[in-house]
Amino acid sequence: MTIDEVILGRQITLNNNWPEITDIETEAMNYVRERLADRGLKQILATVKIDKTTAFAALVSDKQLAKIFSSFLDVYDSLPYHPDLAFVAAWRSLEYTIRVYADRAWGYKEDKPLHDIFRKISSEVVESLINKEADLKDTFEYLVSNTSISAARYTTVRLFYAKQLSVAPHIKFVRERIEKVLSKDMLEVIKKVYMDEEGRMDTKNVIDVARRLVRLLNGQDFQIGETSYKPIPLCDRIELLISGILYTSRCERFHGDIYSPLKSSKTTLLTYYDYYFLTLTSMFFFWVTFYKLIERNGDDQCIKFSNLKESVITTIDRMNDILSNKQK
Repeated sequence: MTIDEVILGRQITLNNNWPEITDIETEAMNYVRERLADRGLKQILATVKIDKTTAFAALVSDKQLAKIFSSFLDVYDSLPYHPDLAFVAAWRSLEYTIRVYADRAWGYKEDKPLHDIFRKISSEVVESLINKEADLKDTFEYLVSNTSISAARYTTVRLFYAKQLSVAPHIKFVRERIEKVLSKDMLEVIKKVYMDEEGRMDTKNVIDVARRLVRLLNGQDFQIGETSYKPIPLCDRIELLISGILYTSRCERFHGDIYSPLKSSKTTLLTYYDYYFLTLTSMFFFWVTFYKLIERNGDDQCIKFSNLKESVITTIDRMNDILSNKQK
């Protein structure tokens, strides 16, 4: 049998024998399990430690924040083997936190499209704190420096294609935001250099464009054909990460015509890496926005950016170790 047929058989077995069987064994999952055991670890994700006394006081006094925090804890339920589900929980918590902050800070209600809030969140919340807090700046730079090329491929594909109607309405808004960040000129040059006469882009070119998007995220200049581009501002880098990488991946996960990422014959260690990265990045923005909500309330702060930095660095270092194909 082919690997596709083997995994399909295991999917049917899981359905017929759950809960005695609770997962589909893939080669990638077995690698993750073995490497965690070899390193004496139970998890890849390292939590952000918060001060219990000040956190308790802040959450007791604000039931909405307590609700957000309770929802956020769902992130841990599916780890270490299903970071795809952790990403769903992390994004849901981030989205809720952004909504609450937008309501309290700017009076934006539920009828305000989420994608229209990303710019203000990027500039007035995340960028403003990064410019003031050295630990937060270090954390952001370390995070984006570990963006995988494959995570940026979704953004590349969605910029130039509308894969299916169920995804297209959501991606239309993402595309509009990214076009404002990247500029129409840059997109036209990409089309000219990388797309054929029939408007198609082969896999090699998709990866090449994704590499350049990662360079943009990292504040680097780059060249397309004979045209050179300078680094984009910090706020644009933040919005590209939220709109271009996270929200695009969220739409793909919620509305896309895709296999379950970690129950498929296509599951690899890179699949695990990408979903851990998406989870961790969503958590980064969640904690930053949560920090601002506590700050607005005038409560003592329970979140230290040094702890956020430690969490991100530890998690990424484990990802690069355990989820790498290059093992010593």
